[in-house]
Amino acid sequence: MYTNKTNVKLKIDATYAPELALKESTGGPKGDFSDVVFQPVTSELAWTLQGADGKKCVNARFNSKQKNFQYDTYACVILDTTPPPADFTFDS
Repeated sequence: MYTNKTNVKLKIDATYAPELALKESTGGPKGDFSDVVFQPVTSELAWTLQGADGKKCVNARFNSKQKNFQYDTYACVILDTTPPPADFTFDS
């Protein structure tokens, strides 16, 4: 999947966990959540992709202290904000 926009919406379906932590990585998923803060789960979150064009992964850790449960997942997208060159000619 590709996008040319840095501002994206994350759709979240997590009825099994009340808390969520998000962290972006480049090139592939990363599971280090040591420096993130958990927040309440909502069905949609605004997210700004960071850095230069390329593969961006948003890593999610769902947490439920009540159920003693933690689950990690991720979704990746290719950020491509550079338009293609417009070099063309018309034959007359």
